Amino acid sequence: ELWNPYEDLNVSSYTPWKDIVLPGRLTLKEIAGSHSLSTIPIEDRPFLAEFVGWWRPLHKAQGYDNSPRGAILNWAGVSKGEKDRKEMESDGLFIKQDVPYSQAYTGSTHARFCLVPRGKSAWSSRFFRVMFAGCVPVLLNDYYEPPFESFLNVPDWLIKWPMRRVDEGLLEFLASLKPEVVEKMVERLNRDRCWYLWPPSALDFEQLDLQKGKLDGPCPNWRTQNAYFGVMSLLNKKRRKSKTSFSTFYLPVGSTGRPYFVNENLTSVMR
Repeated sequence: ELWNPYEDLNVSSYTPWKDIVLPGRLTLKEIAGSHSLSTIPIEDRPFLAEFVGWWRPLHKAQGYDNSPRGAILNWAGVSKGEKDRKEMESDGLFIKQDVPYSQAYTGSTHARFCLVPRGKSAWSSRFFRVMFAGCVPVLLNDYYEPPFESFLNVPDWLIKWPMRRVDEGLLEFLASLKPEVVEKMVERLNRDRCWYLWPPSALDFEQLDLQKGKLDGPCPNWRTQNAYFGVMSLLNKKRRKSKTSFSTFYLPVGSTGRPYFVNENLTSVMR
């Protein structure tokens, strides 16, 4: 991915046929915090869309203009590059910059759609956090591939909109979606979201919270549905299937002449 601080790197090193996209790690506090506040039904949520975050430009190779974050913050009267605190809770929008982190929970759990624009790099922890807030994520990043698309039907619950067309057309489209359609998308998101969870290890200080059952609400099947299992599933598919290597040899044996694989000591390596 392209990371803003490294302007001289203008070609992504990611290749979809070789690499695996890993989910960002959320703390149990972030997951439980969003989930506990996500009880408001879609039809009763006061805001159409929300975003709480800082203005960020696109990477130099993508052109500095038309930053999706800049376009969103402009709805709240924040000009490009401005760092002043801004707050907007009107016209169906919850958009804020330089506010306490708790406002991020408030916005995402009170809106039908959570805007996820590109940040300093292609990915954003916001993408994973809002999954537990009961809103539909709207990805505003042309170059980000959500993790686990090979076995999850991500378009079932994610809207991906061109990041250089963040304008009134986006808001009109979101407003046109009926509450029952949004509710179904949220249901499908709830089905898949825990694949993006990294359960804390035995040495992690959050292990105690795990033992207290703090994940059992948002992710009742977290023991078998989590990011570790997702990554291992993808790695298993990439496992080398060829039986040959620099230290493997094969000889015909028996009446059929079927190949028999051995090592340099002529010891079987067959399983």
